[in-house]
Amino acid sequence: MLVKIKKSIKGYGYFGGETVSLPDEDATRFVNEGIAIVVQDTEGKDENELPEDMPARAVLLDNGFTAIEQVLAARETLIEIDGIGEKTAEKIIKFCEEYEG
Repeated sequence: MLVKIKKSIKGYGYFGGETVSLPDEDATRFVNEGIAIVVQDTEGKDENELPEDMPARAVLLDNGFTAIEQVLAARETLIEIDGIGEKTAEKIIKFCEEYEG
């Protein structure tokens, strides 16, 4: 599972801000402990599919999201992304659910 590390993890050699691929068990534990957030693997995706009028689009792009489906899959962890609070996450999710692209 691909995750973005929010802060250093003692004993693992991961530093805040880096994105790493971890075994699902470790990634889930780190996410549940609040020290990582799930990001979508964009390998092989060169094209940004996020609509121009999407709330917090730039923040989402900076965190590796390029498609509505990716954002919806990470709905539970959106508020863990710097720059996205609870209200913004709600706006993003509503936008994605109502989007007809």
